[in-house]
Amino acid sequence: MGDKCRCRSAVTDGFEEVGLALGGIIESYELPEDAVWDLARAIDLAHERIQAQLMRVVVEPLKVMSPSREHPHPAVSHLMNRLAENRNSSDDRGAYV
Repeated sequence: MGDKCRCRSAVTDGFEEVGLALGGIIESYELPEDAVWDLARAIDLAHERIQAQLMRVVVEPLKVMSPSREHPHPAVSHLMNRLAENRNSSDDRGAYV
């Protein structure tokens, strides 16, 4: 059970890195708002699909990370929040608003 927990955590860690990379790209390039949200949704859905394939286990709480900029793009903030929520509840299937 511990290995599965670490596996789920490692998957989420990887997707958090992808979210941070997306934030860096948004800082460097002018992207249409819809494109940013579409990327964030696609990343979130891929994360959910992978997590659904793993056995559901309780994971350790998320360690608080300090943002790399004062005001991250709302899509990136939303993605990072969804990933953090997933650490605490694998049943959360909230929608993008």
